[in-house]
Amino acid sequence: KRREEKRREEKGRVMSASSSSNGGGGGGSEAGGGSGGRSSSSRKVRVKKYIASRGMNTKAGRKAVVGALGDEGELILEALEQIAAIFTGDEQTGAAMRDDILKIAIKAKILWDEKVLTEANTMHARNPVNSVSVQVVQTLNRDKITASHISAMTGNFSRIGFIIKDMLKPHLSEDSMRKVDDIVAFYSKPELVTAFCQDGKYSEQREALRINLSVLLGSILLEADVEASRREPAPCRAPMCNKPRAPVRGLFRGSQFCPRHHLQRSQDLVEHPRLKHFIGDEISKHAAYLVAFLKQYSEHHKKLRASRSSSNNNTSSSGGASVAAVNANNGQSTTGSDSGKSSPRSDSMEAKEEDIDVVADMPTYHLMSAIQTYKGLGRYLRLSRAKAIYDKYLGRAKSNSYVPLPKDLVKSVRNKILMSNADRPLPQSLFNDIHAILTRRMNVAFDAFLKSPIFQQYVSSISLPKYVVNRLRREDAAAAKKRAAAAQKKGEAAAGTASNNTSSTD
Repeated sequence: KRREEKRREEKGRVMSASSSSNGGGGGGSEAGGGSGGRSSSSRKVRVKKYIASRGMNTKAGRKAVVGALGDEGELILEALEQIAAIFTGDEQTGAAMRDDILKIAIKAKILWDEKVLTEANTMHARNPVNSVSVQVVQTLNRDKITASHISAMTGNFSRIGFIIKDMLKPHLSEDSMRKVDDIVAFYSKPELVTAFCQDGKYSEQREALRINLSVLLGSILLEADVEASRREPAPCRAPMCNKPRAPVRGLFRGSQFCPRHHLQRSQDLVEHPRLKHFIGDEISKHAAYLVAFLKQYSEHHKKLRASRSSSNNNTSSSGGASVAAVNANNGQSTTGSDSGKSSPRSDSMEAKEEDIDVVADMPTYHLMSAIQTYKGLGRYLRLSRAKAIYDKYLGRAKSNSYVPLPKDLVKSVRNKILMSNADRPLPQSLFNDIHAILTRRMNVAFDAFLKSPIFQQYVSSISLPKYVVNRLRREDAAAAKKRAAAAQKKGEAAAGTASNNTSSTD
């Protein structure tokens, strides 16, 4: 209790010093000079990050930040500092690495407290970080840590670093991002991970990380252990294959096929991803990642559309070109007013933003999924499904699930539905023209999805660990060598038989 009260007093002194210097604004890279176009909340976050960075140079500031991490976090931080010092042989390097980690951690905490980072925009990083943390604890619990375990852990560290850097990059300065790059690159070195896992000099640090990570993970680690104990090796689903299925390993979420058959099926998804693989039921393995991306993407572009409309209200009427661009994208040709024409560059930017606004819409995704389901129905089940699709997505403009489409196309679909009956069933191609327009819209969002960290998470979830792929390649090479030796032996035997036959004939 006394230690906690002392921490609160020291933290209060730091916060009082921060509030007293808040008016000055500071001149550091994180605070920056507040420009007129930036919001007060954004300036507030930058000032807080700057003050936290400066406060790290004082003894009271460091104690307050360390106190905010909790006892387990403080011990993990000390272990990381000692690992860096032992590996480099320089205590100053370990202390510098500790300070950099603390600065990034406190800035991330400020972003979370100020609602810049939320559960919605960090959802894609939570499961990978938890999975790798569980993998570290399970690896450290082993009696013998092999090279394959180290290789799997090192690769996952690099992938996690990519996800975290992409998440923090919009909110941190270049100097802070360089520190993040240095931290990730240093602790992902294969030689560092190998020494940490196998060298006796790191035994205390291994035990500290194992115990304190286990405490922080708590129920997550317990669920992973229970799941692993209940899971029995099921056979591969491929025909004529009884090998066990590929299990969960780190970021890889397992498979219904053995490693070899899974590699054959997943390679095309990773190297040549297509939109059709991600359109379907939201709980399917592929579609869930695109849905998670679209929810964040649509929310972002709603704010973009709102800010653009407010700026348009404060300027002269210049929306004719953008309206024409939107209607051209939707299959309509509406002539806008010529009074507010802008430069060609602004026209193209406006059209691009409008395209994204139309694409990044969850009803568009749901309508594409519904049309795909309609195409798989029998001829006598299509009418009821077509009516449901029309009523939900096309018929009511004020509905939350309404998808804007060319009026003549929607009217044509409606007339075909009204004229249909048992003797005249609806064709399978009823929504083909609508589906083509939706595909063009969705391709814009899909291109952005392929560049997002959520897609990287998807790739990691279906990609076999590197050591498993290397093992399969070694098996293939050994099998090929064995076949070549057998063929050579068979050829030599055939040649010997031929020579014997020739000699007997003579």
